[in-house]
Amino acid sequence: MLGPNQWEIRAGNPGSVAVILALTGLALLSVGAFFRWSFSILATIALLTAGSIFLGETPVPSADQLWHQGFDTSLVGVLDFGGMLELGLLTVVFTFTFVELFDSFGTLVATLRRAGFAGSEEKKTVGRAMIVDAIGISLGAFLGTSTVTAYIESAAGIAAGGRSGISAIVTGVLFLLSLFAASLFLLVPASATAPALIFVGMLMLTSIGKLDFEDPVQWIPSVLIVLFMPFTYNIANGIAAGVMAYMILAIVAGRIKSIHWLLWLLAAIIVARYSIGGIV
Repeated sequence: MLGPNQWEIRAGNPGSVAVILALTGLALLSVGAFFRWSFSILATIALLTAGSIFLGETPVPSADQLWHQGFDTSLVGVLDFGGMLELGLLTVVFTFTFVELFDSFGTLVATLRRAGFAGSEEKKTVGRAMIVDAIGISLGAFLGTSTVTAYIESAAGIAAGGRSGISAIVTGVLFLLSLFAASLFLLVPASATAPALIFVGMLMLTSIGKLDFEDPVQWIPSVLIVLFMPFTYNIANGIAAGVMAYMILAIVAGRIKSIHWLLWLLAAIIVARYSIGGIV
């Protein structure tokens, strides 16, 4: 029997409807990538959703259930300023701040590079995006909803061709409209979205080809990042492993002068973070 903090990976049942739909979606996305169809991700999700409903995997609610949507405002503005100053809670805040910071940073860098931003343009865009992300998180907490932050799912839109501010604004407006038909969008099953996320992950792997595999100081930390993220289910853990591995290898290789002062600060924060909160 597994403990409360343990989990187990098992292969999906190849005879189940969900697995069949997911594999079918992955095949469709592969064909779409070959022909460079920008609409393939959205079309695949729609087709798989329809297939899931037709095959009985996704139950269809009644018309009243489909369009009735209530809004719970009981948690809006409910803040405990006194509790924020408790020592135990400060540790939790520091831990979640660290995880959120690196989680968002890693997501934004990966998606920006996939969108074609590089160099100084990337740095400016990341800085602005982090500010927007911080505002979204703060407002989300004040409104009593789940964390409003950057997610790697955004890469699906980038893969479909969206890379401008206009596409982000349109997406935001559509999200606002979707609040009034949340039950309708909840019809989309995981078997329809999973192939899109898997495909986006495959697109991200193309960046590995840019690594200098002749230099262990460069490729070993990068590979550790790639491995730690999925196996610990945490982007922050992957970045932390990569930073610490790079620091150690750079010191061993006699490249101390090439280590930016910000990395030294980052390494100190990482050590403090895992000394206090352990691995999350």
